[in-house]
Amino acid sequence: MADDATLSIAEVVWVQQMDDKNHIRHAKFDGEQWEQTSTSLYSSDSPLTNPTINTKGNGDRLLIWVE
Repeated sequence: MADDATLSIAEVVWVQQMDDKNHIRHAKFDGEQWEQTSTSLYSSDSPLTNPTINTKGNGDRLLIWVE
């Protein structure tokens, strides 16, 4: 995911229920259009809340959520 961050000016993560599971999904905006990641970043049978994406000082990205 790190290379994708340099090409996007905005990102969003959210929880989506599909197939009786909860999935964390991701999309990025390159200034012209949104592109959604084709696969879930994480899936669980348990409830998932508050997914947040952030960048550390060294450029590494973190995805944090509550399960």
